[in-house]
Parts: sequence; C-alpha cells; structure tokens
Amino acid sequence: MKLSRKRIEMIKQNENGAFDEIYLTYYKLVKYVIYELVKNDSDAEDLTQDVFVKVFLKIDTFIPGADMTSWISSIARNTAKDFLKSKKNKTSIIYTDNTDISFADDDDTYCATDELDKKMRTILDDTEYMVVIHRLYFDLKFKDIADMMNENITKIASKYYRAIGKLKKNMKKEDFYD
Repeated sequence: MKLSRKRIEMIKQNENGAFDEIYLTYYKLVKYVIYELVKNDSDAEDLTQDVFVKVFLKIDTFIPGADMTSWISSIARNTAKDFLKSKKNKTSIIYTDNTDISFADDDDTYCATDELDKKMRTILDDTEYMVVIHRLYFDLKFKDIADMMNENITKIASKYYRAIGKLKKNMKKEDFYD
C-alpha cells in the first residue's frame, strides 16, 4: 500500500476510517511477524495492538510513496525484539510457548495446525518456511519479504524456489502432489 501526503493527513485525523483500513490490511501480517519472534499468542496479541498505536503516532515519519508493508513489518519486528529484551532483563529464563498459532477473522481463517502446515514445518527450515508463508499466504513480493527479513532479494527468491522444490519432491513421494 502506498500513501500520499493527503492520505497520511486523513489517517492522522482518522477521516473516513482511514486508519481502520491500515489496521484491517496489516493486522494478520503484524501478528504473524511478532508471533514468530515471541512464540506466545497472548503476548503477540498485546504487541500487535502496541504496533498499531506506534503506527498511528509515527505516521508522520512514513515517507509518502514508500511501501507500507516494509515499514509496518519493521515496527512489528522492533517491537517484538524490544519486548524480548525487556523480558530477558527481568528474568534469566525466557519461557516460550510452543503451541501453534492461528489467525481468524470474519472473512477467512488460517490455522497453522492443519496437516499441510505441519508437513511444511517438517520439510522446510525456519527461513524457508517464513518465506513461503509470506509469499503464499500474505501475498508479499520478494522485495517486501527481503526488506522484512533484512536479506538480499535474490537470496529470498532462491530460498522460495528451493523450498517449493523441496515441498513438491516430498509430497510427490507421499502422493500429496500429482
């Protein structure tokens, strides 16, 4: 999503629900990015709300015409990292909840506990899994994924195609894929 100066002003004033559109567009992505770092659904939900407060308060720092996906993902990642640092400073042991994540809203449901997702997690390494999920589920471009993961776009595309190849090969062996 690209924003003009006029649109940024509308968001600051929350005219015509302009901020609601950003929230609805990026909620799942923000929660997913945070959950991948904190591994706790309750913390991820709280931090997701914090991210949108920061987005609203820092909308003036957004460069008109730039890609909002990368900007919001960066805020989400930094918020989660700050949370983990503060949690680590409070205790020497960080508890991580290893339960699967699920997202749901009125329009559709994504549940990471379904059979295909479990299979993907066993076949792919963490980076490949994240690239595939961001590309296929969130429909992000390789450039956006590369920006979000602080990687080279060529490296991300290569990881994606290698991961797809691994999935096809493995699923063909198990008759999941024709």
